[in-house]
Amino acid sequence: MTLIPETKGNLTSLGTLADFNAWLKGHYPDLFIFTITAQWDGPSKMWLGIFKNTAKLYANDNDVECLFGMADYDDAQDIATYLDIKKVPTTIMIKRNYVVMSFTGPMGQLDFIKHIDNYAKMN
Repeated sequence: MTLIPETKGNLTSLGTLADFNAWLKGHYPDLFIFTITAQWDGPSKMWLGIFKNTAKLYANDNDVECLFGMADYDDAQDIATYLDIKKVPTTIMIKRNYVVMSFTGPMGQLDFIKHIDNYAKMN
């Protein structure tokens, strides 16, 4: 199933590896934050709520520019393979084309925000 990338504010739903690569190119935010989840997975459902709410918090942040991307594991197998994702939910943070952080499983929103602020402001 091919999904059309859909962007709401600073959050983009990605369906293919081509979408993912296009999302990374042409933008120069302080940090890219990408998560892959599965509709059938309980922790993914919990994490997706935190992820989306956090994206909203950064939508109008003038100090830090972050772009958030997400994909469903079952619909975006090529992205999962490219990023070597074996478990869901998995989240990665990318700065200047380098993965600066990767974690599997949900994280509390306050801890997530601390990591985002730390990596976004890192030179």
